[in-house]
Amino acid sequence: MFRLARPAASGKSVPGRPGCAWKTNAIPQHDWETERDMGILVPIGTALTVTGLIGLIACILMVMRARKKEPDEEALKARLQKVVAVNLGALALSGIGLMLVITGIFLT
Repeated sequence: MFRLARPAASGKSVPGRPGCAWKTNAIPQHDWETERDMGILVPIGTALTVTGLIGLIACILMVMRARKKEPDEEALKARLQKVVAVNLGALALSGIGLMLVITGIFLT
């Protein structure tokens, strides 16, 4: 915002306040370094989200293959328990990526 300072020799006085003048460097400074640093969160978050989505698609394909190959219900259940861990990891990775994207958008 504008700051009031002592009257300068060439400064205009503020209307209604005869002892004050507008400061010449009244334009607020912007911190471009912080914006550039926070802007990197969006591509990183996008990469994590895409990686998580690829993991979720891989889980779907693993379950489809397991249902075709495993005739025994116990063997199918054991195989699907392994897929659940991968599924949860991929879902968490995708969620963290989306949080980074949203954080990067808000802070930029």
